[in-house]
Amino acid sequence: PTAYPTTAPPTTTSPTTLPLTVSPTDPPTLPQIESENNEQAEAHLPNSVDDDDGAPESSSGGVTGSTPEGNTMHGGLYNSFQTAPLSQGVGTHYASVWIGTPTPQRSTVIVDTGSHFTAFPCTPCIDCGEIYHTDNYFDTSLSVSYEEVSCADHCSGKCVNNHCQFSQSYSEGSSWIATLSRDHFFCSSEAKPLPQDKEYSISFRFGCQTHLTGLFNKQLADGIMGMSAHETTLPHQLNIKGKLEHDMFSMCFSRGLSHSKEGVSAGIMALGGADTRHHTSPMVYARNMKASGWYTVFVKNIYLRHDDVLRSTSAETPKNLRDYTLTLVSADVGRMNSGKGVIVDSGTTDTYLHSSLRSSFAKAWKEATGNEWSKNKAVTMTEDEVAELPTIMIQLEAFDSKSSDMMDPNEVVGFAGSDLSRDSPRDVLLAVSPQHYMEYDPQSEQYTNRIYFTESSGGVLGANAMMGHDILFDWENKRVGFAESQCDYSSVDEAIEVGVGNSDVDEHNSLDCELGVPSIKSSCLDNVKFSDCVDPDADLHATIDSVEVWTMIIENSGSTGGLSCEEVAINNTVSIPDQSVFCQADGTCTKIDPCKATCKDVLGGSPAIPIVTPNVKTNSSSTGGETDDYCGDNMWGSCQFSCEQSKIVAKLMSDGLCHETESISRDCHIDECGRSDPCRVPFVVHSIIAFSGAKARLWDKKYETIFADSFALSVNSNKESFGDQLIAPGDVKVLSATDWYANTNIRWKPKEPDGMQVVVEVSIFNSNAKLPEIEGLEEESDISLADAANFTPSWKDRVNDIVHEVEDVFHGMKGPPLATCNVSDVYSLAKTASDVHVELGRNGFMKSLLDNIQNKIPAVNTPFSPVFLSREHIGESKVLSSWTIKTEVEMFSENAPLRMFTKENFLRNWKAFTTAATFLFAICYCGVCCGTCCTRLKMRKVHRALKASKTMIDNMKTKMKNSERMSEKGRGKYAKVNLNGEIPEMDDDISGDECTTEFHDHPQNDGDLELPDVNTRMKRLSSEETE
Repeated sequence: PTAYPTTAPPTTTSPTTLPLTVSPTDPPTLPQIESENNEQAEAHLPNSVDDDDGAPESSSGGVTGSTPEGNTMHGGLYNSFQTAPLSQGVGTHYASVWIGTPTPQRSTVIVDTGSHFTAFPCTPCIDCGEIYHTDNYFDTSLSVSYEEVSCADHCSGKCVNNHCQFSQSYSEGSSWIATLSRDHFFCSSEAKPLPQDKEYSISFRFGCQTHLTGLFNKQLADGIMGMSAHETTLPHQLNIKGKLEHDMFSMCFSRGLSHSKEGVSAGIMALGGADTRHHTSPMVYARNMKASGWYTVFVKNIYLRHDDVLRSTSAETPKNLRDYTLTLVSADVGRMNSGKGVIVDSGTTDTYLHSSLRSSFAKAWKEATGNEWSKNKAVTMTEDEVAELPTIMIQLEAFDSKSSDMMDPNEVVGFAGSDLSRDSPRDVLLAVSPQHYMEYDPQSEQYTNRIYFTESSGGVLGANAMMGHDILFDWENKRVGFAESQCDYSSVDEAIEVGVGNSDVDEHNSLDCELGVPSIKSSCLDNVKFSDCVDPDADLHATIDSVEVWTMIIENSGSTGGLSCEEVAINNTVSIPDQSVFCQADGTCTKIDPCKATCKDVLGGSPAIPIVTPNVKTNSSSTGGETDDYCGDNMWGSCQFSCEQSKIVAKLMSDGLCHETESISRDCHIDECGRSDPCRVPFVVHSIIAFSGAKARLWDKKYETIFADSFALSVNSNKESFGDQLIAPGDVKVLSATDWYANTNIRWKPKEPDGMQVVVEVSIFNSNAKLPEIEGLEEESDISLADAANFTPSWKDRVNDIVHEVEDVFHGMKGPPLATCNVSDVYSLAKTASDVHVELGRNGFMKSLLDNIQNKIPAVNTPFSPVFLSREHIGESKVLSSWTIKTEVEMFSENAPLRMFTKENFLRNWKAFTTAATFLFAICYCGVCCGTCCTRLKMRKVHRALKASKTMIDNMKTKMKNSERMSEKGRGKYAKVNLNGEIPEMDDDISGDECTTEFHDHPQNDGDLELPDVNTRMKRLSSEETE
């Protein structure tokens, strides 16, 4: 099966680790980049101007545009994000946020896509629900960075005693009043703020609540965090302040059967993207109907899917839907999507649909189940009886109904398919299972249906409709994504703890660069010229200037908000004057430390020899305990923008240090290589593989290399020559290795897992993609020992200046430059992605994979060892699912002709554009002139006809009034009086619907009430009566 683009694991790009290799004896020239390549229009958001954190602006990819060699593509994997747990509240889900310095204080806030303000109680709020909430009030006196926003500083509320105050009201009746404030703010775990999450801290505006009413007093969460498409929300502020690459976030809700102040885990939130490690189906996208405000989808149809045997909670592929019975709920599509539209609102507990659906839904329910619709009454049912109820299938308009992604929508979970929607098979099918719309009350042991048909316009898909899905709220690309998931944060947390990419949970997803164990490339004595010491006149005790050269692999390049690889290398070692660090395109960093030696040391020193057991521990991501593990052998570094990755083969010597024996590089197409460039990596194959009996707790980073090599061998096993191979080991990225449970439909997890689940993504690389040539970034020779020996501080300064200026170039370009490519290249690579799927579905694939793994690992004490001890385990191991992700986001695919109107095309063909515009203007001018003349002639004729008709009608009215006075002198009844105080000529009733006034929420001003213009409506009615 294949699908639309989704996201990958949290690997981030750093402009500090550059595609630049320098030579000490011949420093490269500084990059010269034309100014037009750096220009990108930025929208001015007056209210988003907050505080200057010193952070760079958002970098959401390189410069886009077209070139003679092809076009750049918009999109990417959107795999740079911050993951945080969500907890179960009273009918809502909440996140833990940490505010203030030096010691952050926790507050819990409802995550609400239906509003945009963030607020929680602060001291000295009186009677603000502290006994019900999870935390004490935020104590502003304990934070040295707290400040109130003055009335002159972009105050969007009202000024009261020089305090900027604002308020918010909600549809269920709650409200609050707060003072606009500012402090350091970030999301993290419940128990304590994690170090890697602190790196996402920004100075953020929020409301310090001083007065609460309604549910805000007695709810479990302290406050609320608005997440709508608005410039004041946290995801948007993180984006514009450079902490997140993309303006989007995802939420995945599960349902906890209880709640407490200690917190009950009930979901996952990812800021900046979506975490595909916990997805069980591909991400499919619906169109966001509003440019800002609420995330609004367009509902086309509603179905009831029922089958007493299958009982699946998944939307299933369109092909598999043929095994079910679908009952269509008759609906007026216009009324169902009227007014504000149908919004996806995480802050609303239940789902509310248009009232016109009530009778048709009840009819479809009777037809599907044979029973009457119980509406919203509590009923006593067993779990099996609930599972037998129909699944509600909601069809949403596709983000791109005519995509050229070369994918078959009938094979994708979550697509409507051609059977249900012949004209738009890529419409999204959102499956709301009975376990989610039937709410269980543990006290009464009864279930209540929480689907309501009460809305007079539009509708609300609340938290119960969102459950079981990871939903991507993508403001950047104007879409809403849906991927099925168990929404179990422990699956992501366990993936961190078992060491996928990093064995230290506190360093996972860090913005800082992460380096491997340093290895000595050449020691201080190695770099002393031997000829200087063999001279008979040489002073054996005189000191000689030398250098010591260290090398490290880059395990994670970090991001713009963290420390660069050079800074990390210097911080992790003893500071030495005149030391220098620079990183290269192959993913290695070299550190050169000045040192001193004597000829006596050179002539009499004994060389270091290899030892078997390390005598010190390391902070590397390796397991430790073996010499090779300690020194980082067999650990490939992260894949760089240059599409290279390296590993350093080193041995632990008698001096207690790792000495490099070999440095190996290979091509790779994961991580930074193409992660934000669809031209370089247009497709990614996502696969979930279960190993029965395997032990995830034994997984370590070194098994990533073993698995990637074995996986590539198995996929290519039917290819005879090297040139025919579909993928290489450098194309394989292990996202997670976690416990696997075979039965996912049960409410509680078994104590022991059934095995291990490995989630892997394979990049399909476009070798024909062309990167723009940037002068000064061409690759030079690597550093040699001779170069290091001639190292001088003056040259060191030159190298540092070059590195910093190249960093500035990439900052100005909003990230590395995008490649260009042709559509024909992408089409051929779609076939490659399809071939990888064929191999994954081959009967002998799992046996081949297990054989290849067995040949590369010891017999015992590995994650895979239990698998090979049982034929049953081997037989039960399988590929659970796989799909293809297309990384391009075709923003204008339904308006393809608009693509020609780019800045580059206009500059290249300005004469043609000017001629065409002049010709069209002339035609329009002539048309307007001719039309005006003709209209005047017609209006004169109409005016004469109306004047004659009016005279005739006046004569008739005079005759009728005289007749009525003579015949009805004695009738005394009240008559209707119109707005002008006159008795209308016609006594037609005005329908109650026409006189009804309704309140509407305004998407740009949550909480305010908008009253329709009644005078305008009544004037219209009056004019209709007069006519």
